[in-house]
Amino acid sequence: MVRPLGVSEHHYKVEKELFEALDAEHAGSKPRWYEMFTRPRMAYRTILGVVLQALQQLTGANFFLLLRDDRLRSYRS
Repeated sequence: MVRPLGVSEHHYKVEKELFEALDAEHAGSKPRWYEMFTRPRMAYRTILGVVLQALQQLTGANFFLLLRDDRLRSYRS
């Protein structure tokens, strides 16, 4: 918020937006752990995320996704 506006951390616009976000967060109900399965399509999204992460681990895709190109170049030579 500070960088896009180009103002200090204690500028009134930054503090106003921060307090508005906090008020909106506190106005809602407290989330429960089981909501990740009971909300519409959340069970699908949760299971899809778990399956994709498991496949990445099993295939070693994380090795390639985490390393930058310059490290891969050093392995080739």
